[in-house]
Amino acid sequence: VQMSTPFIPPWSYLISTPPLELKLSESLLATTAVVSCVAIFLFSVGNGPKLSRALAKGRGYGVISTSRMRQFGQIALARGVAKSAASCGNMDDGVIGDPSLTVTTNVVMDKSKKMGFMKAASKLVSSALGKPESYVAIAVNDGTDLIWGGEDVPAALCQVVSLGSINLENNKKVSEGVCEMLKDFGIAGTKVYIEFRDVARENMGYDGKTFAG
Repeated sequence: VQMSTPFIPPWSYLISTPPLELKLSESLLATTAVVSCVAIFLFSVGNGPKLSRALAKGRGYGVISTSRMRQFGQIALARGVAKSAASCGNMDDGVIGDPSLTVTTNVVMDKSKKMGFMKAASKLVSSALGKPESYVAIAVNDGTDLIWGGEDVPAALCQVVSLGSINLENNKKVSEGVCEMLKDFGIAGTKVYIEFRDVARENMGYDGKTFAG
């Protein structure tokens, strides 16, 4: 079939003069460019002269220049990294949230020792979860009716709530620290339960609204 405008192979944009100089760090973007050109070529199989003319004129179906391919690749890469980062368990480091620890125990704590425990627990939660201590809340309900294994023995039920940063590594740090501090009140680690709750921002109220807005 005779074409009024010669067919220009899509891959010619990758081998044009001067040649494209790719650094090692740009290898991913180069791959994006190659894939884009291959896609255009495969699409051209069923579109014949019309697509060829559009490629030659740089409009219609559109020709994506190498620089644009790089730009698209950079945008896609940045979005991918951001999405991946958002899914990580400890990406709320340094961001305001609602880390709180509530301790309920049947042990009656001395007032001064109780405050010392709360301050130490505040620093522990802040450090383990990577949250500003100014947003950490600690509550202790001592002298509560509580039995363990059917017996009235020193025990504690705890709950940690946070917007993110709830994961195995961080939870172990909190569990170890809390159990160690509760030993000062005669509560063995084998008589302590700690529940960790990762709450969505829209499900946490603060200052008349939620952390989601």
